[in-house]
Amino acid sequence: IPTSTVPVEPQKLAMITLRVIASPSHAAIHVDGRRMGNPLDREFPKDGKKHVLRVEAPGFSTFEEDVVFDDNIKLEA
Repeated sequence: IPTSTVPVEPQKLAMITLRVIASPSHAAIHVDGRRMGNPLDREFPKDGKKHVLRVEAPGFSTFEEDVVFDDNIKLEA
């Protein structure tokens, strides 16, 4: 009996967009300890988990916040 196979597309992982604009412009933005660019505009997997966002620059107070990747996030720090 001949069988036909239909190609199955890989399931696309849902994504969220994280946008962070930090001041001063030379501030370092970190997500879970990994340094990102400033400004940050990047997609991450929508995993519903808590992640640590940290912004730091010499001579300025460090900003740190837990964010959950369950929806798009836009922050100014």
